Formats: sequence, structure tokens, C-alpha cells
Amino acid sequence: MPVSFPDYKAWIAEKKEYLEWLQSDSAAMGLMRGTIEFRQCEHIVNASSSKDLWDCLHSIHVTQRQGINVHYYYQELYIKKWDEQTMMSDHIGSFLYLRRRINDSGQTLDDIHVIHAILLSLLHSSLWDIVKQNLLDKGMALTLDIVTAELLSVHNRTERERILDEMEKRQKSDQMALIAKSSLNSSARGSTPGTKKKFKKGKFKPWKQPTDTTCHNCGEKGHWSSDCPKKGESRDDHSKPGGSAHIAIQSSGSREVGKMLMAAGSNCEVG
Repeated sequence: MPVSFPDYKAWIAEKKEYLEWLQSDSAAMGLMRGTIEFRQCEHIVNASSSKDLWDCLHSIHVTQRQGINVHYYYQELYIKKWDEQTMMSDHIGSFLYLRRRINDSGQTLDDIHVIHAILLSLLHSSLWDIVKQNLLDKGMALTLDIVTAELLSVHNRTERERILDEMEKRQKSDQMALIAKSSLNSSARGSTPGTKKKFKKGKFKPWKQPTDTTCHNCGEKGHWSSDCPKKGESRDDHSKPGGSAHIAIQSSGSREVGKMLMAAGSNCEVG
């Protein structure tokens, strides 16, 4: 049976497409062969296409590596602890991520193991007593949904209480700072009208007069003229004759004036 022209044309197009695919596939295999190590070449000798070569490399580097890494996943699952700084949702999410990695490696991890691992991570934390009372002491059947919901609820409640306590402490500290600032301002301006300053007993020492001062009244040291104990005696001494030259001059002058007045009076009587 002769081949028609349209069928021949379609066959030419398919052949051209197939040859282009062979050329691209050969180029991809050449790139992958050039990037692998020499000791891995024995695993890809029988690869006839780039897909077969990729499947061999995936089996070596991923599947076999997952079989090795699964032991590290189990180790991290049971030694992981909550540091109380991480959000509980992130903490639970890390356990779910480890379970997925274990399941991807070809093994199956039941929910009960994830539940035990999560509860053990809270053993020495502040939430352990609350979790123990709400979940373990009641003897209820534990599921992953119940445990995660309870943990999220407890953590959100305690976190909200902690934030409220911090806000209250901050408000008290702000009030104390405001009171201290106002007291400093009032003390700098002086006492307010109608109030008396309160001084502690023994805070101020009594004033003492210096011992090296000299009295201008009696000439002795240890006091001033305003506090001189001989203030009255000095006045009496000044009234006596011979007390000082100034007083003597005044007394002699007064006697001469008296004589002149007596003489003037006698002359008037004679006349």
C-alpha cells in the first residue's frame, strides 16, 4: 500500500522532533555526567536517557541519604526542648516537620510518638504543671489535636497574663518616676506656701562662734563685741575720770565752761 503524502509529511515532522529530543537528551546527560564524582559512575553506567540518569542519582543522594538521616530525625524528635522564648505554634510545627521528614524517608511515625515527644519537651518548663493537671492527671485519651489545642490555649493565656503584669509594672515605675521628678522640681523651687519643710533630727549641726575672733570692746578673743560679757562694765569705766584721753579732755573742758558761767553770773549780780 503506497504511503500518502500527508502521512509522509507527518512522519518527517515526528522524526525531526525525535532527533531534536535525542540531541537535547544527550546534552543533558553530558552535563550530568560532568558534574558527578568518578566513584559514582558505576551507578549510572546502564542509564540510557537523562531521566534514567536522574533517577539513579536521586536514589543515591536522596533516598539512601534519607535512610541515614532518619536516625537523626528521631534523635532530634526526642531531645528537642522548649526554651520558653519560642512561640508554642512554632514549637509544635517543628515536631510536625520532623514527622513529615521521617514519613518521607519511608517510615511511618504514629501520632502517639509525636504527642509523647511534645510533652517531654515541656518537662522542665513553666507550663509542665498546667499541662500535667489538664491532660495527664485526668486520664483522658490523648490525640494530637487535643494536645496541640490545649498547649496553644495554655500558652496564649500565660503569655497574655505576662504582658498584663509587665504593663502594670511599667505603669507603676512611670508613676514613681513622675513623683520623684515632681519632688525634685518642688525642692528646686523651694517650699510651697502653706507647707513646712521637714528636717530630720540631727541632720543640721548647731552653729558655733569661731574662737579666733577678737572683741573690740574688751580686747579678748573668743567672742564679738555684740556678745561681750563686759559690755556694761566698759561703759562705767568710760564715765570715770582718767578712763581715756578723750574723756579727760571732755571733763576739763566742761570745768572751764562752768567757771566762765559762774563768773558771768557774779558780774551780773554786782551790776
